[in-house]
Amino acid sequence: PEYISFFAVAIWTYVVTDTRLDLILTLLLISAIMFYKPISKLLNKVSYKSIILFCFAYIAIILLLGFLYLIIPHNPIINLANNLLSGRLNYEAHAISHYSIKPFGQFIYQPGNGAFYIDSIYFRIPLMYGIPMILIFIALLIALVKTLHVKPVFYLELCLLMFIISGGIDQHFFESCYNFILPALFATIPNKRRLKLGSEFYEN
Repeated sequence: PEYISFFAVAIWTYVVTDTRLDLILTLLLISAIMFYKPISKLLNKVSYKSIILFCFAYIAIILLLGFLYLIIPHNPIINLANNLLSGRLNYEAHAISHYSIKPFGQFIYQPGNGAFYIDSIYFRIPLMYGIPMILIFIALLIALVKTLHVKPVFYLELCLLMFIISGGIDQHFFESCYNFILPALFATIPNKRRLKLGSEFYEN
């Protein structure tokens, strides 16, 4: 019954807000909750390096789509990707063509309301925040994935992957009120594998 209510809330939110991508992400989150056990078993079989590679591959694809839309905007495949992303590639291509990457970032006027706004955090970081923030983001991502995967804390790792995926369409990654995974880097998380081995030792 709780899953039915989850889907109902997701659909109701879509009807009210008309945000197709948010609906897809919400359904993806609900699916991750429903199939957490098989997903956690799958995560247990792969290394944290594979998860990091997946994250950077996804980010590279988002950035590549923005550059390709700037170069070949009339390509049917690129246009399809732009439609699926609710026209976001228009704004990313505009940002790339009008602003360069500066060492310490720059102010970019974004009036919003359909005029111009850089949604994706993966375009905001290099164009607005500069090289130091790029390095901080890379270090944060690697440290978080390694910490949550090695412990392991797969439910938090899944949440982190959701934030990475949503970063292609929104700008909230560094906002603590939105991304509650960032403080996990500074939390004391017990190693479940060591706890399990310790309990087996005392039982024997």
